[in-house]
Amino acid sequence: MNKFTNINSKKIKNKKLLFLMIGIFLIGVSFIFLYTSQKAKNDADKEITNLNSIIISSKEKEDKLAFLNIQSKPYKFAVYDDTKNSYYIVSDGQYLYVVFMSPEDYQKLDKKDTHNSPVRVKGVTKTTTKEIKKLAIEAYNRTLQENDKKLTISDYDHYFGAVYLDMITTSTTTSLIFLSIFFFIAFFGAVFALSNLFELIGIAYSIKKLEVAKIEELDQEMNSSDTIFYNKANLYLTKNYIISFENRLKVINYKDILWIYLYEQRTNGIKTTQSIKILTNDGKISTIATIALITKKKKKMYNEIWNTIINKNDQILIGFTKENIDAMNQKVKEIKNKN
Repeated sequence: MNKFTNINSKKIKNKKLLFLMIGIFLIGVSFIFLYTSQKAKNDADKEITNLNSIIISSKEKEDKLAFLNIQSKPYKFAVYDDTKNSYYIVSDGQYLYVVFMSPEDYQKLDKKDTHNSPVRVKGVTKTTTKEIKKLAIEAYNRTLQENDKKLTISDYDHYFGAVYLDMITTSTTTSLIFLSIFFFIAFFGAVFALSNLFELIGIAYSIKKLEVAKIEELDQEMNSSDTIFYNKANLYLTKNYIISFENRLKVINYKDILWIYLYEQRTNGIKTTQSIKILTNDGKISTIATIALITKKKKKMYNEIWNTIINKNDQILIGFTKENIDAMNQKVKEIKNKN
């Protein structure tokens, strides 16, 4: 882009460089949240408490990092929704507890002699729902003799505690929130940085392939007073060419255009982007003027681009119709056969 003297082409480059730097900055900011997440996890690890101590405590019981020395074979009594993760009744040799774990964790415990060698597990405490309490009580009652006194839901907290140990979740809510923010910002920053980096590389590579005479011709047309520049679309409409800096440099001579049509992308039925597709006499389709979040102002700009192009060549087929599709499919076959 440095080979062009037009001020707007330089602004396009600077804009993409700015977006690249913003993306890199966001990635840097995201690591602050990663550090904060790790610090919150480490702080919680230092304060990890025996599950029974949390249950008998008068303080807040939920979302606490806890451990439990299991000294029994886990007894499964409920499966969580459509997953294989399940709720189990376990014991530390003195009291009963409810633990939520994965099949892999269960297999590890099942293979060990927990009666003689207790196994320490870790997780985060969660408040037991009424449904889980009901299922746990029913499971426990099934193990009793016919004459034994059956438990009711009102007995649950006394026998199992008000919270259970979630072994699937190994970090507290605070740590997970900061970790989620890290992933969100890092992903957004990476996409932002890489997309603009690839666009800059693509544009530079496209320009490098042009001959000096062609670059001078395009530069002269871009600097002409008759040329219209659309900043939002990174697009020039000159006397003879469409010059687009969208993703890479695209130079299209109006007389080479065979077909033009509207292309829309929709998400859940809502139009999210709109662009113009152009088929040229070399059989290639180019995309220009991609516009996101259509507003009245952008639609006006879009219509200006569309009308300017179709008025430059009265031989252009217009619109995505069956007749045009059939005609252009045949035309592309002829072009490929010639090549």
